Amino acid sequence: MLFFSSLHSIQPEFVQALGSTLTILSLVNAGMGLALVPRSASAIRFEQVRFRELPLPSGVCGELHLVWRDDNDNPALPSMIAAVRQAARDIYPQN
Repeated sequence: MLFFSSLHSIQPEFVQALGSTLTILSLVNAGMGLALVPRSASAIRFEQVRFRELPLPSGVCGELHLVWRDDNDNPALPSMIAAVRQAARDIYPQN
């Protein structure tokens, strides 16, 4: 959002700051503004919500963070971390 604000001199008024995509889409469905959401959110259907692709310049991308608790003893965690790291290497082999 900052990219478009600085490029087009748009200063959005942030009324809500939410972390749940489902909650965000519910508010949009209720007529409470618009939102930037990941492409995967388009799989969630609401009667009043329309998704539109936002064309971005080359090189503009989002961040994804994988987090876990230090004391997590889930036996699947090491495999999950390894799979995400491998996927990142496959996508970005230079890193």
